[in-house]
Amino acid sequence: CSSDLISTFNVSLIRDNIICDSDCNEWLGSVNIELAIVDQLVIPYLKQTYTIDSILEDTTKRENLRNALKPFAEEAKFQLSSKVIHNILSNIGDLPFEDDNGIEPEIDIELSQNDLANISRPIYQQAIQTTKDLIKRNNIQEKDIHVICLVGDEPKLPVLQYLIKEQISMNVDTFHDSSTIVVKGA
Repeated sequence: CSSDLISTFNVSLIRDNIICDSDCNEWLGSVNIELAIVDQLVIPYLKQTYTIDSILEDTTKRENLRNALKPFAEEAKFQLSSKVIHNILSNIGDLPFEDDNGIEPEIDIELSQNDLANISRPIYQQAIQTTKDLIKRNNIQEKDIHVICLVGDEPKLPVLQYLIKEQISMNVDTFHDSSTIVVKGA
């Protein structure tokens, strides 16, 4: 898959330490989860709390807003890999804009693992489907899956592990650190 894209999902089938087959979705990855948090939680909060209509109506300003909010969503996603609840908080001046009334907005939103699960489930379902397609293409049954090894930061989120166990196999490796497993394998 193209390495110059910001957000990708890759899946590989390994037998006897050799990659036998792989697949990817070049338009699916952690950035999608972060932008879903921004679009479905943070922007609606800002819209309800402040007057930001002119920002949302202007494509460039809306994208700048989304990019400014993405680090808050990324931090929330990271925190929810080990906590049940996280507060997305900002201070005055943290966001590089004023609302239509000249007020500098602040964010104060509580996000739970359940909220994150609801937001991310449709995105993760695409990853599950890519994986299921690879398994089907190789005529593999669930009983033949020795282990599903997850790599990166996303696998630390309970919702992804749950979906994999529910739809593919209970044999999900949760013993190794998913952010260092590739280095160990190399």
